[in-house]
Amino acid sequence: MNFFRIIVVVLLMSSGWVNAIDDSLISKADLSNAAFQAESAILIWSPNDQLKLIANKQYDELERKLILLADNFEMDNVHEWALISSSQQIARFNKPSFIKTLLPMLDSWVEDTGSFSSYTFRGFWYSGMANYYRGIGWIDSVSEENILQMRKNHKLALADFQSALKIRANFSPIYERMIQIGQASGDEDLKLSALRTGLDENPNSYWIRSKYLNSLTPRWGGSFDKMQQFINEAIKKADSNPRIWSLRGAVFAEKAFTEQLKKNYNEASKLYAKALGLGDKGRWIRQLAYSYFMLNEYDKSKNQILKWREYNKSSPWQTRRLEQLLADIERAEALYDLDGTRMSIDLSKF
Repeated sequence: MNFFRIIVVVLLMSSGWVNAIDDSLISKADLSNAAFQAESAILIWSPNDQLKLIANKQYDELERKLILLADNFEMDNVHEWALISSSQQIARFNKPSFIKTLLPMLDSWVEDTGSFSSYTFRGFWYSGMANYYRGIGWIDSVSEENILQMRKNHKLALADFQSALKIRANFSPIYERMIQIGQASGDEDLKLSALRTGLDENPNSYWIRSKYLNSLTPRWGGSFDKMQQFINEAIKKADSNPRIWSLRGAVFAEKAFTEQLKKNYNEASKLYAKALGLGDKGRWIRQLAYSYFMLNEYDKSKNQILKWREYNKSSPWQTRRLEQLLADIERAEALYDLDGTRMSIDLSKF
């Protein structure tokens, strides 16, 4: 993708001229990628700043910042990712040690104010703890005790989310996270209720649709047919939010992931390329870079990382991480060129 072209489209979008652009000059993928680029340029609320405000009991400032993020999204779809990501930052502090340190501060905040932001932050923290106990492996590899802890924290998160929604019913990050909770716990009613209510309140949301679509994949009990049916319905709203066009690539990407699990990296790379041809998504770019790396196609792998870096210019942490990954790929390429030695880089690094 030509990023100069993306910037041109972003400018046209901001000036309201997109509807007048001929389809032969600008594709739906270009529109989606331009929206993605604009979305990625918006700064995320730092988790360390959030912790500092919570520790200092600056509750009014926490409420002000969260409401501002929500108001920005109400005015322009491009702010949705900043809203969702910022709301979820507290869930990163999801280790048992935080039960004794952070949770009491969150409890005090709720008890002192009963505010929208207090319920929202504590709910996301509980959902982060549920993710900690669930882990990243297959569900049958999770201990019974951890599953019980996951369910307990899901229940606590949902209770806080319901309290928050009584105050602000259109807060999209909560619906997106409720879909994830339904997916992890196998609660189809919760997933569908969160989708329907979330879209009633946020009809142009990309991220609510994207999260639900992920729950329809075969590995989560869905099917490619169910995915495609949902995509066909979702893109009816794409003129209102161009990011939705990128959902068209999800079936190709899911098939690519399946091939990647089989270590069939050649087929995976072809399918990821097809998915990205319909619109960029960060995970697909990184997975394609990994497939190319495993095929010893180092230049192609680096090009995908460079592409992903363009979407992360507003994040110094991501930029540093990607620079390190590029350096690792270059070392792997040098070793391979020298004597055929293959250097390993874990998928989680991509």
